[in-house]
This record gives sequence, C-alpha cells and structure tokens, in this order.
Amino acid sequence: MDYFLRIQKAIDYIEHNLKKEINLEDISNQAYCSVPHFYRIFQIAIGYSVMDYVRKRRLNQAAYELLTTDKRILDIAFDYQFNTEESFIRSFKKMFGNTPGRYRKTNNVHDLFTKITLDNHDIILKKGDFDMEPRFIKKGFKLIGVEGEVNFNGNFVKTITFLNERLLDSYKSISYLANPNSFIAYWYYKLSKDNVEPVCYYLASVEVSNLDKIPKGLISKIIPESNYVVFDEKRRGEVAGPNGYAYNIWLPSSGKELNQAIPGDFEVYSDRNNIGPDSPCKIYIPIE
Repeated sequence: MDYFLRIQKAIDYIEHNLKKEINLEDISNQAYCSVPHFYRIFQIAIGYSVMDYVRKRRLNQAAYELLTTDKRILDIAFDYQFNTEESFIRSFKKMFGNTPGRYRKTNNVHDLFTKITLDNHDIILKKGDFDMEPRFIKKGFKLIGVEGEVNFNGNFVKTITFLNERLLDSYKSISYLANPNSFIAYWYYKLSKDNVEPVCYYLASVEVSNLDKIPKGLISKIIPESNYVVFDEKRRGEVAGPNGYAYNIWLPSSGKELNQAIPGDFEVYSDRNNIGPDSPCKIYIPIE
C-alpha cells in the first residue's frame, strides 16, 4: 500500500470518529506507521499536523451543526470532544473570526474546511534544477552539533539561523571531523514530553569519525546504518519540502518504504559557509 493510500485511510478514520475520542496512536495505526513517522509524512502530504487537521474538521462540522440544528452550543462542543464550552468558543473564534453564537445568527451554510481526499488533493511541484534520478547509498552518521525545537507557526527561520551560528562558532573546538568543510542539517520528529504530539527538531551538525571528545554546549547523536536515497537540491524545499518531489512524486511511485527507525531526513552541504535557502545540498532520505 503506497503512502497516499495509507494517509487517506487515516483521514477516513478521522472522519468517522470526529465525535469520538481519538489519539495519534489510533490514527497512526490506520497507516501502519509509528507515531513520529506518520506525523511527519502526514504533514508533508497534507500541509497540516495530524491533530490540527482533526481540530479543523471538528470545528467545521460544529459550524455546520450550529446552522442546521437547534442543539445547544455546549452540547455541540461536547459532541466534538471539547472539554469546556470556553475552549470551544476560543478555538471556534480563532478559526472563523466569530463566536459560535454570532456565527449561528448568520444563517450562511458553507463548508470552510472540507475533508481532504488525496485523489483530488493538488500537489504543487515547482520544477527545479534538481537531479530527478536519485542515487542509493548505505551509511550511518556520527554527528556532533546543537539542536532545538522548531515551531513552524512561529519564527522558525530565526531558530535555525541561531542554531547554525552556534555550531559554526564552535567548529574549531570539534575534533575528528570527517569533512572539515561540510555541514549537516538533520530534521526529525520525536514525541513531546506529554506524549500528545511529536515535536519537530532541527540539529545543526557536523559528521565526525569519533565521539570521544564532545565540546561543552554541544551534543552527539549516532544515526544507525541505513539505506538512503540521495537527491541533489539547489533550492530549499524543492526535493524534501511539503510539496517537494521526493515525498510527493518519487516515493509513492518508487515501491520503496521509509525507514521508520530514522524519523527524519538530512540536508548535507559541502560548504559550511554556504547554507542559505538557495544553497545547493544533497538530501538524504532513509529507506528500507
């Protein structure tokens, strides 16, 4: 079963359970994926995090019921798994720009956030100057770097820039560099402390041959050996971004499976002084 079919199966499950208590594990199981792995591929394919999609669909259906039924606002809130009327009103106003009570008075029935069907889901692929014929390698990584949580709803570019600069400032203190000029950006997901939703992390790093000496303020990470598909990317996002070639075009038609043991992918730059949005790099995506 390809990834789009898996994601669609999960979306159908969400749709049938909007009025029930569901969690990420339940949804991920529909796609036969681990939670961090599914969270990543869902966001790439759909453009929303899993639970954000669930919230938007619940609020959309709640809005429909406000206009087509005489149910109390409190009852609708509870039906769609909001713990309090206050939290429902707050979320509703954030999405629709109006309170449920005022929205009900508009008497204007329309879908504001419809169910996504991947058969009809537009994938916008910007034709870039990247190598559409990937290479395949097998390797592991020993990395030293600095990591931070990435909030895509905030100023994540500022976070990435800060992490990159911290690593570059520490270059001279790092021993056993595998390539003195290279830079590796590792984007990956791991479960949050409350285990509610996975969190995206960014590791600004360098590859080393030995982890005996780790400078103060930096961390080490061992990535086990895996098969990788490797693409050349000239502008950030063309290959591995939300609408990129690798996940939306190549992977569904390749017959390959992502390696769920490694919940992220790598940007490998040959020149550590040239790591901007339009800097060329190689994208390493772990596969089985």
